[in-house]
Amino acid sequence: MVRMSDLTTSRALISDSGGDVAVSAVTTTELGYLDGVTSAIQTQIDSKQGTLSLTANRALISDSGGSVSVSPVTNTEVGYLDGVTSAIQTQIDSKQATITGAATTIDDADLTASRAVISNASGKVAVSAVTDTELGYLDGVTSAIQTQINSKQATITGAATTIDDANLTASRAVISNASGKVAVSAVTDTELGYLDGVTSAIQTQINSKIDGTSLNASNLDSGTVNDARLPASISSDITGNAATATTAAALTGNVTKSGDFTIDASGDIYLDADGDQIYLQGGGATRGAFTLDTSNTIKLDLNIAGSLYEKIKNYQRRIKFSCRSSRWRCNITYRQRYLRCCGC
Repeated sequence: MVRMSDLTTSRALISDSGGDVAVSAVTTTELGYLDGVTSAIQTQIDSKQGTLSLTANRALISDSGGSVSVSPVTNTEVGYLDGVTSAIQTQIDSKQATITGAATTIDDADLTASRAVISNASGKVAVSAVTDTELGYLDGVTSAIQTQINSKQATITGAATTIDDANLTASRAVISNASGKVAVSAVTDTELGYLDGVTSAIQTQINSKIDGTSLNASNLDSGTVNDARLPASISSDITGNAATATTAAALTGNVTKSGDFTIDASGDIYLDADGDQIYLQGGGATRGAFTLDTSNTIKLDLNIAGSLYEKIKNYQRRIKFSCRSSRWRCNITYRQRYLRCCGC
């Protein structure tokens, strides 16, 4: 018989081979693990998976037989799942494919701001020296810029610089100014039109004419006077020699002169009247006339009255005219009121 005081403490009790109560190697703690077991423990153990030998640091998966297995994914790679909020493939599918072309220069870095983008020598995306403001100047261009530039006038640096951005005064003759630039003159286009029909130098033609406003002996004594050069009114005495008076017969119309009108000729003076009469006027009225009849007799017809007429009537004086070295005498017949002259 075994006394209770001889048993090892805290052990599970069993019956030994002699049928006596004895202690086992099982502690009371280990025996307590049987609490809750509902069936044969070995049967349950035999139904479980055998001992697994897994590759370290791998993600576990279920294999084709439904057993636990390791995957090629390391525990580090599994850690990359930390923070994922939705299906990874869906997120990947929504992203850009791997960049291998022109955009490789900008897949991880920004471009310089506000520049025109170009392809560089390697065919990659790059920025140019052209700013976005400068690029904006292309807005509105309708055809090739260089072609348009080539069709334009080069920068004006010569005479036209005075008219490259401003109009000239209208209807004026255009000249070159003191600086050699295009300018307008005071001459109007109407005045310039008066040159139409001119056949030679104007000043030369003017210089060959006589200024009627100052017509006098000083500009008559070395040439002839044409009818077109004499004005209707002459301001001073006209004197000259026979040579300058020879064209006087060409005069047409009236020539008036206030004051004396003297012709001093060293040669003959010819008065040629187609009507055979040369009239004498005074105070706006005809006072007499010289008449050459068919018998070459010169008659002086006096159309006067009063005291002078009476003197001619009463005295019947012989009036003598001198011409060169010959002497002429003239008789006055008062009734017929003319002078009859004959050679001495």
